[in-house]
Amino acid sequence: MHNKFFHKMKVKSAQNQIVIVCVCFMLLSMVIIGLYMSANMYQKLFEQKSNEMQMYAQKTVENLEQVFSFASNTGMAVATSESIMEWVDNPSFFSKEEEAYYNRLYELKNEITHILTYSNAWKNNYIGYISIFVNGELFLYSAAKQLPESMVTEASYQAYELSQLTQGESVGHMQSLTLDNKIYHFRTMKHVYQREESLTILVAIEEESLRRQYDTSGQDGSTKSYLIDESGIIFSSSDESERGLECTPALLGAVNQGFQEIKLDDMVYMCESQKLDGTGLTFLNLVPRSEILQQAFSGMPSFIIISGILCLLLLGVGIIISYRSTSFVKDMADGMEQIKQKNYDVKMPSYRNYAVNYLSESFNSMTESMKILVKDTYEAKIMRQEIELEFLQQQMNPHFLFNVLLTIQVRAKMCSDETVYKMLDSLSGFLRAGIYSNKNNYTILGEELKYVQFYLYLQQQRFEGKLHYDISIPEELLNWEIPRLTVEPMVENAIVHGVENREEPVHVEVRAQLAEHDLEIMIIDNGAGFCVENLDLGEEEFAAESGALGITRDKIGLKNTNNRMKLLYGEAYKLQIKSEPGKGTTIIMRVPPKRKVTQCIEL
Repeated sequence: MHNKFFHKMKVKSAQNQIVIVCVCFMLLSMVIIGLYMSANMYQKLFEQKSNEMQMYAQKTVENLEQVFSFASNTGMAVATSESIMEWVDNPSFFSKEEEAYYNRLYELKNEITHILTYSNAWKNNYIGYISIFVNGELFLYSAAKQLPESMVTEASYQAYELSQLTQGESVGHMQSLTLDNKIYHFRTMKHVYQREESLTILVAIEEESLRRQYDTSGQDGSTKSYLIDESGIIFSSSDESERGLECTPALLGAVNQGFQEIKLDDMVYMCESQKLDGTGLTFLNLVPRSEILQQAFSGMPSFIIISGILCLLLLGVGIIISYRSTSFVKDMADGMEQIKQKNYDVKMPSYRNYAVNYLSESFNSMTESMKILVKDTYEAKIMRQEIELEFLQQQMNPHFLFNVLLTIQVRAKMCSDETVYKMLDSLSGFLRAGIYSNKNNYTILGEELKYVQFYLYLQQQRFEGKLHYDISIPEELLNWEIPRLTVEPMVENAIVHGVENREEPVHVEVRAQLAEHDLEIMIIDNGAGFCVENLDLGEEEFAAESGALGITRDKIGLKNTNNRMKLLYGEAYKLQIKSEPGKGTTIIMRVPPKRKVTQCIEL
């Protein structure tokens, strides 16, 4: 197989060179075109991505500013409520010494509840709670959901302390406090004349509500967003673990710088920066540059498929061109290789070139002559074998023999010896089928099995219980046409090799079935078996010096049957023999559906 492969490669070297050159040229062209297209695609995607990031950052900043606006408006609404305005006119309005203290506290709660009911910030869960301090003490608070009082109180006091650092009156200011993930908007109210009196309104904005405005959960995990204050503290982040930390120098350098590329954690990002008005915060959106590369090369599979199709088309063109150029050399080499494999049916095609076509016709004429010669040789051998069989069969006068057998058969019937009578009847049928078999080279399976049944019955009587047989043939296969005297030699082989060389009882079975539209006949025995390697079923000439009478019938029968099947139907229909010493023998013969006889045979 290895040598055959290299032989074909040498024969096709000229074709391969042409095809390889064409394919390499095509691949080189596709690579250059692919690189050029990818570079252009990357540049366009880079510009498109920068525009998308700018629009995304602008929209996110608008949403964030809207959140702060809602919170500021809510704080303003609380600051302008009726009770707060009463305090502005009378700083002792919420004094505990006043008899109406609890009533005023209750009214203020109702007013705040009413304001929050119509507040968009409250409805959208932007606000966690509102606290009111009077002269540095927590007066009351109102939470959007049930929260521990101690947590609200502690966070409110810390936020209030931050609010005292802010200068000015009635001014809202944003501060960050990461203890409870809140952002506080506070407004301090003072009386015009009594400056020591103060009222501070704290609006706690949920940090999560800000993060929802730039949520990247639906994007690639490497995309990042930040809210950074003026001091470089990460006010809010898409990665919660980074909130409250100082930003890296790379992030700090990107603040208020618009669109640019930065390197963060050994990865190059495209960064868009936009500032939130009136908050001191800056929004940063970071997208890995590798995403653009992935998008630029996302069309490569389709490009590769198209390139592959073009390469295949070019390959086909190259093969056609090379075939036309070197087809005669290839056909001649293949033809000679087929002759080496004993395939004499090989033919070379016609060519337009006169000289080449003359060589092709000469080659075809040579193979035809070789085929006829081989066929004549096979037929001569088969004829010689059949003459030898006929010589064996013609050693006695058939009419005299049948008359004598008939006389003995009548005597056995008169003596009531049924066994002898049946044996003589089977022997007569067996000899008659063998002697007159040359009248027709074909018969039907049912007729052939009658002959086999005669033979098996005689052998069963001969071995007296040592031989058992079974003929299992479907009725629809009995009219299948087969060559005459092909089943009996295989049955005889089972008797000679299976029964005569074994002491134990032997069972011989004849089966038939359809296998891939062919008739498959099997002769199976559980006899002594033999080594298949020592059995020669080739077409070698029988040794003439041994003489016709020196050839055993089983050897002649199997070889004759094997050669006849190959000659009649081809190499694929030779006998298949499976046998092992001590395990029995199986012989398989296949017959194609040449024709079926309408005569019905019953076994």
